[in-house]
Amino acid sequence: MQTSTTSSRRILFVDDEASFLDMISTAFGAWSKGEWQVLTADNAGRALSLLQEQKIDLVVIDLNMPIVDGVQFLSLLHRKHPSLPKAVLTGLLGESQRAASLAQGAELFLEKPRNQAGLESVFSMLNELGRMKRESGFRGVLRQVGLQDIIQMECLSRHSVVLEISYDRVTARIFIEEGDIVHAEHDEKSGEAALNSILHLTGGEFNLKPWTDPGVRSIDGQWEFLLMEAARLNDEATQTASDTAARKEEQRAGAWEEYTPDSINNPPVARSTPRRRPRFDEPSPPMVEEMLICNTQGDLHYEWQSKNAETRITLLEFLQQKSKQLTLGLPLGTIRKFDAATEEARMIALLGGERTSLITTRRVVQTL
Repeated sequence: MQTSTTSSRRILFVDDEASFLDMISTAFGAWSKGEWQVLTADNAGRALSLLQEQKIDLVVIDLNMPIVDGVQFLSLLHRKHPSLPKAVLTGLLGESQRAASLAQGAELFLEKPRNQAGLESVFSMLNELGRMKRESGFRGVLRQVGLQDIIQMECLSRHSVVLEISYDRVTARIFIEEGDIVHAEHDEKSGEAALNSILHLTGGEFNLKPWTDPGVRSIDGQWEFLLMEAARLNDEATQTASDTAARKEEQRAGAWEEYTPDSINNPPVARSTPRRRPRFDEPSPPMVEEMLICNTQGDLHYEWQSKNAETRITLLEFLQQKSKQLTLGLPLGTIRKFDAATEEARMIALLGGERTSLITTRRVVQTL
């Protein structure tokens, strides 16, 4: 259902009670004086269709709905539309419902009004939330952070985002859907060829934007191996460029002996320059040894090649606890990442949110 009022802000109400939706649509549409376009959906499926069809500025959700309840729907929205403002308007009041809603991305938890005064109060709160201006993403300089690190964090957190990279008036995009790299675009390339060329870039700007469907799935494979393959190709290209530069330097320095009058009867001969022998002590790209994802209650969601998942989960719980203690004791802000490295291996733990993740990598040194 949709009002005929043309407005600058679209507010979507999701509730299985038709009479309540009709009352909200009429009252809020009138009180907003044309600033709101009230959209309504009586189930989560209809709400998702509206979100795909048009831009929504605020979603207001009831918790007590059949098939997919409000908390489940909030969780889905928070993964697919992390920057979309969300509020809960429900008759199910309780500390557990409030905590679950806020943990899944809701910014307001409101009680369904029982009179006109309560309805006006709800309208004022939602109107203020709808007016908040939000950045569509985060910006950064690639010289300070690697693209592979950004992609790794988004994939481990199972986010749905579009990573947009800009350099020299050129824009490239990597599409990540629920933690999987599904498409990439760069110049006239697409798929893995585009992804590899993007990851070969050495500078520019990135912007994490809300998920939009690219309309095509040109990449199919685990993101860990896609990143390792891109790193391997990058190393090969760098080595080739280094060898080419060395040969040019040899030619520029002079591959011939100096010509002098004494050498008239003895023409110059080429100087013997030994070729660079390949080095077998150079490290190869890092190999992912294990990966594990669990929720904050210690329930295992995903595990790959982890020899002792219980020990890893205990470690994540320990790091989560210590990060909270550090946050309380030091003015550092919320700690989201723990990174430990040796000369041969590296471990990354992503903390906070509804999931915690751990991944370890190891460099393999080739020897004769």
